[in-house]
Amino acid sequence: TVTIGGTTTRQRTWTATLGTIAQTLKQAKVLPSPEGHRPVIAVVGERSSAAQRDQLAWFESKPLFGWKVLVPRTKEQAASLSDQLRSYGAVPHEVPTIAVEPPRTPQQMERAVKGLVTGRYEWIAFTSV
Repeated sequence: TVTIGGTTTRQRTWTATLGTIAQTLKQAKVLPSPEGHRPVIAVVGERSSAAQRDQLAWFESKPLFGWKVLVPRTKEQAASLSDQLRSYGAVPHEVPTIAVEPPRTPQQMERAVKGLVTGRYEWIAFTSV
């Protein structure tokens, strides 16, 4: 049994015999690694079969394991959601799409509200800020 990236969102585990493990890892495109050397855990012996595999692959059973999730929030809001997604096994990609800023002047706010009333804007978007 070989596990790479243990306890991370990139963890993967394979079980094979000593005679077939190299070919198994090559077929899974683990060897050679494009990322260079990666830490691995290898368990060898009779007891390394199914029972050990379940223990070593605990991270792979998380509900969002392997999912890549875009987190389109402000920089300040993204961290907590990203942490929660990681705890479920996902790989979050933070994409700061908006910035929340107050109006620079009271007149700027008045113009914006007036634009809503007069139909100057075709769209209005509400966020959960």
